[in-house]
Amino acid sequence: MTLNQLAALAALGFGLVGLLSHVLHALGRPTPAFSKLEPMQAKFGRALGTTIHFIAYALAPLAVALVFWLADA
Repeated sequence: MTLNQLAALAALGFGLVGLLSHVLHALGRPTPAFSKLEPMQAKFGRALGTTIHFIAYALAPLAVALVFWLADA
């Protein structure tokens, strides 16, 4: 396994945990992964803070995983 593939797997895992945490939060089950959500909501407002948190902790790691995986192809 190459370094790019390992980095892709780590980013994929981080992104999937972030995505799962957002799903659980939407279902009303809080998780400890949301320690930075409330400060973001306080600073940017509820909707924008949640959006920024989702992009930073779910979408961006998944995009990074894709880039690392494709860079190795």
